[in-house]
Amino acid sequence: MQKMLHITSLLHITYQTLSEMTILLLLILSCMRIFFIHGERRDSLAIVPVFSFVLSVLNIFAWGCSPQEVLVFIMAFSVFFWNFRALLRISDNLIIDHYGPLFILISAIHLVILIPLTAAVFQLRPVPVNIHKYKVKKTVEHLYGTMKDGYRSPVQSLENKPDMIGKGIIITTYEPTNGVSKRKILFVPGECTNTSIYEPFFVKLAHDGNTVISADFLSNDSWYKQTAAFSPLLRRSTFLYMSIQKREEYAQWQETDKDAFFEKQYRSLLKTVNPAKEEQVIVVGDGMSTQMYLDLLKTEENIDTCIEMTTFTTYTTPGYGPVEQTDPLVALALGYKRDSSMYMSNHIAGILEDLIASSERKEPLTAGTSAQ
Repeated sequence: MQKMLHITSLLHITYQTLSEMTILLLLILSCMRIFFIHGERRDSLAIVPVFSFVLSVLNIFAWGCSPQEVLVFIMAFSVFFWNFRALLRISDNLIIDHYGPLFILISAIHLVILIPLTAAVFQLRPVPVNIHKYKVKKTVEHLYGTMKDGYRSPVQSLENKPDMIGKGIIITTYEPTNGVSKRKILFVPGECTNTSIYEPFFVKLAHDGNTVISADFLSNDSWYKQTAAFSPLLRRSTFLYMSIQKREEYAQWQETDKDAFFEKQYRSLLKTVNPAKEEQVIVVGDGMSTQMYLDLLKTEENIDTCIEMTTFTTYTTPGYGPVEQTDPLVALALGYKRDSSMYMSNHIAGILEDLIASSERKEPLTAGTSAQ
């Protein structure tokens, strides 16, 4: 693990980028073997596309169905498909002395696509944040249950609970390593985001002495459509597509359905966390409505105030998270470049902390102010 941390730190990449780059480099190695055949031999490198394809599938389950993961999967499948005959030759212990013209052409086409794709994946890689450097402790807990019945039983092993895959709730907590916390900040990522998108923002808040608790809801009853497109694996990609390409449909969903579902999620998170009465509890959202916060404050007595991030006027990608750092491909689609300085994450964390410091406990609502 320490070696892996050293490699990612040295290359300034995340585990996700490292896994994507590994798959693509393996595919390039496999395709380049057409240039290095000398005499009769076994085609041992034909086994490489099998591992690459399996890894690309695992990547989707690990990191979600993002555009870059889909592209890596498509290339891995294509190389695997065109190498299937070579794999059969290996299984029969056959040897080769040359490759056919069609296989050489296909491998060359794969290389023409793979090399720039690898460069693009590296160029648009997320900016990693060194949690240990910021003296922050991160814990992740997968809880079993539904919004109706509550989330209580921790899942110790998915092997023992196969029905839990894609269900329940994932609670991610960021807190100071010294154990001294000023308050609890509760956050539910919006439909176009997830907890990992906000990690630099959360780490900055935890570094400054806050405990941040973020919840990713996986259960079907936490969303309005129980279809494959809105499954935990595809949900973020579906809403990103809607928000950019189908704006009328997206606006209609926001107007008619969004408040009810996110209000339920925030109430469920509060019930699950169950903060002590003496704790200061701040509910934060990115893309939520004022009415939803007002409804929460009317009935949830342990909430001190609510803050809406989209009202920070210098926040460049409201509703999408600080994607300049955590998802540069989405940032590019929104018209922003990758930012390795993590300025925006630190900036919006500062605005939020200033709002909390200036607000009175038990205010009716603090939905954010302009950032000066």
